[in-house]
Amino acid sequence: MSASIKSLIVRVLCCLAFLGAVGVWLVGPNRVEVGRYELESGAVVHLFIQADWDVGDLLYYTITKDGAEVVRETYLTNHDRRGKLRIYTATSADRSVVGLWADRAELLVLYHVPSGESWPRLRDDEVPSAPEVLEKWHSRYQALRASSQSLPAPRITPAAL
Repeated sequence: MSASIKSLIVRVLCCLAFLGAVGVWLVGPNRVEVGRYELESGAVVHLFIQADWDVGDLLYYTITKDGAEVVRETYLTNHDRRGKLRIYTATSADRSVVGLWADRAELLVLYHVPSGESWPRLRDDEVPSAPEVLEKWHSRYQALRASSQSLPAPRITPAAL
């Protein structure tokens, strides 16, 4: 291979590397994991920020168990990447409910170990405002609250209470 062809290949590769670096600099990473929390049940809660040009940075979570996703990716709230999240976890006395929350009350994730259900990600056949759904999650929240008094007040309040 001649020196001019080698030189051309090196220049092309350098240009491609530069364009890739500029693209990352302009757009930034689209999805960044900001937390990974292993719960006593063996489940792992992953928090990540997804960049969105229209509304800013969005905070999502997903839950995996034994490497498989058991709770699909779910939106929690908007988040400023410069702000530090202080995350707390707790488990109910009977170990059936685990929770993850931050100093900010809008970030509250509950996971029911026996059923694999999660709040705020509901089953496909559930509606968040349905009284039976609110009652189910409120009772699970209360079981967790009995073990951790620092748990924030939920958005899970049945109308009858």
